[in-house]
Amino acid sequence: MKVALLNDKLDAGGAEKVLVNMANLLHKNGVEVTVILFLQPAVLDHLIHPAIKIGYLQRKGRFDLKAMFRLKKMLHGVDIVHVHSRYNLRYYMVARIMASIHRPKLVFHEHVPVLSVDFFTKFMLQRTAAYVAVLQSMCSWAKETMKVAASRVFYLPNTITPPAINIEQQPAGYKIIMVGNCWHFKNQLFAVDLINALPQDYTLEIYGAVNDVSYHEQVLKKIESYDLQHRVKMVQGVSNIYEVLGNYNFAIHTSPSETGPLVLLEYMYAGLPFLSYKTGDVVDNIAAQLPEVVLDTFNIENWKNAIVNIMMNDAVRQQIRTKMKAIIHNQYSEANYYTQLSGIYQSVLNC
Repeated sequence: MKVALLNDKLDAGGAEKVLVNMANLLHKNGVEVTVILFLQPAVLDHLIHPAIKIGYLQRKGRFDLKAMFRLKKMLHGVDIVHVHSRYNLRYYMVARIMASIHRPKLVFHEHVPVLSVDFFTKFMLQRTAAYVAVLQSMCSWAKETMKVAASRVFYLPNTITPPAINIEQQPAGYKIIMVGNCWHFKNQLFAVDLINALPQDYTLEIYGAVNDVSYHEQVLKKIESYDLQHRVKMVQGVSNIYEVLGNYNFAIHTSPSETGPLVLLEYMYAGLPFLSYKTGDVVDNIAAQLPEVVLDTFNIENWKNAIVNIMMNDAVRQQIRTKMKAIIHNQYSEANYYTQLSGIYQSVLNC
């Protein structure tokens, strides 16, 4: 079996991390896998195992015919083409029509809950050999609204690559980390309000690329308005978050809308206690087993009290670490993920 994973480029982001982890996991299990990117190299490319070939179309536009025929050539001999995110599926479907790409079976991976559709979207989804979603609700939507056959719809919860070494949190003080690209969906403004409400010895460092320059400026202005420049820092350019998690003793995730989120799996692998807003399938699962780390409100006092209660109680922190390790190993392991993914591929090849 030969698999090609398709995306536009590997910028910092959850869907892109999923592709990186998937490529490496397939290679680790002996599957012949290639990665094809429509644009140019980006920040996460170096995380792909060096034995995996990466092809760059470097298309000059969405209707670059030369790039489409380069794609056809790259897909020669491929059994399954696995396309990540709907805008990339749209490009691939146009290329498939324009360049007469027929052979590979098409697997589409939906990473975000997008319910708006047009004729071409419905056309695309009904022609996939498999529709894969990270949210149960999107699987239901595909079957009930898009009329995709139930036998072709699959739920695949995210996984991540565990850290190569144990991560020990040994920082002095109360150092908090937040990971997420800077735009309003990640709610960094609330995080700044929260730090302002916490005691003076609590600090926050926010990691992520700037997706929205205007929103980034709003966050910086809020930091300045509270005079928090010495307590809140924004950090860019870190692609492997495991490298820095040992510098913190707590994490927060304030996004009001998520599908995962993937970063909570990284916190759990690192044994780093966190507090998250209740959104996404991963969080729903965590909340059922660790309700003390999930809130369904954006009330500042509730967040403040929850953080202080966990940070000031070593027994509670250790209990949270123990439960997190059990959750990540029992439900989000690479082995479980590969079993599910290979099952999807086998189903596609057999249809």
